[in-house]
Amino acid sequence: MKKIYISILFMSLLSTFYIFAIPKWVTNLEAEFPCELFIRAKGEGNSEFSAKNAALAELNAYFGESIETKSYAQIIKTQDNSFYSSTSSYKEDVTVSTSSKLFGIQYTEIYYDKKENKYSICAYINKAEFFKIISQKLFFYEKKLESAQEENNEFIKILILNDIISNQNEIQTLYNYSYLLDSQNAQKFDELMVSVNESKVMLLKLKQKNPISVSCIGDYSTQVEKIISEILTNKGFIISKNGNCKISTTCYANISEHNNFFSCNPIISVSVELENNSSNFVFSSEEFASLNKQTVIKRALYEIKMLLNENLIQSVIN
Repeated sequence: MKKIYISILFMSLLSTFYIFAIPKWVTNLEAEFPCELFIRAKGEGNSEFSAKNAALAELNAYFGESIETKSYAQIIKTQDNSFYSSTSSYKEDVTVSTSSKLFGIQYTEIYYDKKENKYSICAYINKAEFFKIISQKLFFYEKKLESAQEENNEFIKILILNDIISNQNEIQTLYNYSYLLDSQNAQKFDELMVSVNESKVMLLKLKQKNPISVSCIGDYSTQVEKIISEILTNKGFIISKNGNCKISTTCYANISEHNNFFSCNPIISVSVELENNSSNFVFSSEEFASLNKQTVIKRALYEIKMLLNENLIQSVIN
C-alpha cells in the first residue's frame, strides 16, 4: 500500500512539474500578451527555425508585408481593428521576403513539445513602443518638410523635397503602421501625408523652373561635367546650357612625381549659384601613390568620381 501511495505521489509531482514547465503563452496567449498592448503571433514547426519563421510570417501578414512560403501552411486567425491573434502550423520552412520592413520584433523562448514533436514560439510587438519609434521617424520627415518650406534657395529646396519624395514609400508604410497600432493618435500624421503628396507637384514645378547648367575648369573637366550631370539627372534635375541655376567646379588632380613614385591628391571646388544666392564647397581625397603613372591617373579620376557621388548632393542639403 505504501508503494502504491508513493507511486501516485510521484506521478502527481511529475504531472505538476510538466504543467509548470509549459510556458504561459502556450496555453493562454491572451493572458501573457493582451491584444490591447501587443500584436502577437504564435508559430509552430518541425524545427526552431521553421517555428520562428512561421510566427514572423504572421506578423508580416498582419502589417500587409509580402511573404514567400515554401510549404503548405494552415493558418487560423481572427482580426479586426482592435484585435489580432493567430496561430500558424508549417510543415516545412517559411521564408520571409526581403521586402519586409518590420522592426522591434521580440520573441519568447522556444518551446518544444516532446509528445507532439513540434516547436513553438511567439513573436510579439509592444504597440506603445512600436508607435513611439514610428512617430519619431514620421516627425523626422515633418521637420524636413518644414525646412523645405522655409528654404529660400530653390536649388536646396529641390534637393530636400527630392529626398523626401524618394522616401515616400517608407513614409506611407510608417503611416499605415501607425493606424494599425493606434488609429486615434495616428490622425496627427494625416497632415504630413497631405503635405508629402502636395510636395510632388511642387517639386516638379521647381525642377521645370530651375534647369541647371554645369561647367568645369581644370583637370578632367569633360569627365567631371559628365559625372555631375549624371548625378543631377538621376535626381530628376533638368540639365541645360542656359540654366538659371549654375554649378561651377574647379578640379585639381594634383598628380606629381618624386623619386620615381607618382602620386595624386584630388581636390574639387564646387560653386552653386541661384538668384543671387551662392554656396561653395571643397572636397578632397587622401593621397595615393604608385610606381605606375597610368595607375595614378586612373586612380585620380576614380577618386574624383567618388568625391562627387558621396559629397555633392549631401553637402548642398546640409
